[in-house]
Formats: sequence, structure tokens, C-alpha cells
Amino acid sequence: EAMEFARRVSFITGRSYRLPTEKEWEYAAKGGNSPHGFDYAGSNNIDQVGWYISNTHNVTQPVGRKAACIGLYDMTGNVAEWSYDGDSSSRMIRGGSFVDPPTPYCLVTSRTGWSLDYRVFIIGFRLACSSD
Repeated sequence: EAMEFARRVSFITGRSYRLPTEKEWEYAAKGGNSPHGFDYAGSNNIDQVGWYISNTHNVTQPVGRKAACIGLYDMTGNVAEWSYDGDSSSRMIRGGSFVDPPTPYCLVTSRTGWSLDYRVFIIGFRLACSSD
């Protein structure tokens, strides 16, 4: 469904959208070329950048209320995100969600594999736009 959404957005906009690869997702979550090596997307303090089990009251939060990491919000927590791992039969879940503890799930290095038909309310996606 996420890939179909990307296909439709690509058709409508004339630009090429897709799920990010795992490497792209992690690069962005770590702050691009930043030498900091943060545990969470943009900080070592999850409360500055992320929504997780201790600060959400078990509901998703509006995007943009925490600090951004290279202009991207909520890469830590809120909803975990699909990314592509290079295998056409599976995707990886990255970033943790609003029901997860800070470790291990919300760490920028955390990854969980799921089959393509796995659906649950704590997983969402963001799109990457290929430069044309």
C-alpha cells in the first residue's frame, strides 16, 4: 500500500517517489554528514526529538512538536517507518513508535524485518524523492 501510494504521488507530481532504502533512512536519522553520532534522530536525549511510550499517553502526536533532524521530524518514535532493505520480499521497520521504549526500538540503528503484508497501527512510512 505504501508503494502504491508512492506510485500515485509520483504520477500526480511528475517526480519519482518511493520508500527510502535502509541506508538512506539511517543516514537521514543520523543527521546526514553530521559527525555527532546521535542515539536518536538528532539528539542523545530522546525527549528532545522523539515520541515514545513514556511521553505519548499511547496515542500518536502531531508532527513537528519535537526538534527536527536535518529538517525531518519524528524519525524517532511517533510511528515506526517502513524502509526498503534491498530484498523485494521484505521491508525493514525503523525508528520506533509511540508505544515503544527508547531502547532498543527507537535507536537510529534499530531495525526489525517484516513481511510485505504485515499491517499494524504503529507503523507508517515517509517517502523519499529521487532527484531527476
